[in-house]
Amino acid sequence: MSEHIETISQTFNVRNENITVESDAMVDDNTGKLISNIQLDDKAIQKAFDVYRDQHDILFPKQIVELRSKYGLSQRAFSKLLGIGAATIARYERGVLPTESINALLSQMREETSLESFFKNNKSRLNVSDQEHIVEVLSKSQQSELQGSLEQIYLERNGNNSANLFDGFKSFDYETFKNMVVYFIQQSDELTETRLNKLMFYSDVSYFKTNAVSISGATYFMNSLGPEMKDLQLLLLSLHDNKSIDENISAKSEEVFYTTSNIFDSRLFYQDQISTMEIQIERFKELSIHEICDYSRNEFQYLDQSSEKQISYKALIE
Repeated sequence: MSEHIETISQTFNVRNENITVESDAMVDDNTGKLISNIQLDDKAIQKAFDVYRDQHDILFPKQIVELRSKYGLSQRAFSKLLGIGAATIARYERGVLPTESINALLSQMREETSLESFFKNNKSRLNVSDQEHIVEVLSKSQQSELQGSLEQIYLERNGNNSANLFDGFKSFDYETFKNMVVYFIQQSDELTETRLNKLMFYSDVSYFKTNAVSISGATYFMNSLGPEMKDLQLLLLSLHDNKSIDENISAKSEEVFYTTSNIFDSRLFYQDQISTMEIQIERFKELSIHEICDYSRNEFQYLDQSSEKQISYKALIE
């Protein structure tokens, strides 16, 4: 018997619906009849299943695997969290169509906010290790949500989610800011908020003078202490909540200073940006907080100190 593979239209009944797909099939050369071929037949059926999935918003096997992997769970732990059998999840990941009710559960789990609800209802089904893992996942998710909300508040209050003269023609970048803070902490002895303020300001302005763009995209205003970063405390709260920085009390001055266990990510910066930050550290290393404030206040005494309006970077270099 001689045969060949031919692409033909095939119709399959999937849950009482006729689904027609174009797929490869084995055909007898002499009679033109279809010959059963397990591999080709299975591919054709899966193709029909995929069309049905698209039409009825049913998750694909790959999406189920990705969903489970997103939470770092085994098939067994994932099934217990959902309150269904482990063998059921395994079948769906291999390509079996989920029932409508199971698909609804899986779709609900795609929303991270649902994880806590499922965990609360089915916690007793999980072993201690899986329980601890999910608690950690929930904690990270909550920290991420808090960070995102604080970032959004900062952007809305300062209007620097688009490049303009007030942010040095650079949209504010949270990761860049975070790593600048980490760098300044690591290169300083007991870095306080006020000193950090000045290091951020002079790094951004100095870089803007030579490159017409700031490093962080932060906005600044003038007050009695000189130019300061708008809503720095809000961003420091975010860094503290996501454990990027920690607060300590100085034994010498009884002031709050910051420490970090984070590693500075130099890949986010050009070398001349790092050099600019390093120059500011050396520039003010021997000055006290009061001396730095006096220095910056006197340098920019022509700016209005009463309005607390955002300062244009152009005004800072004139």
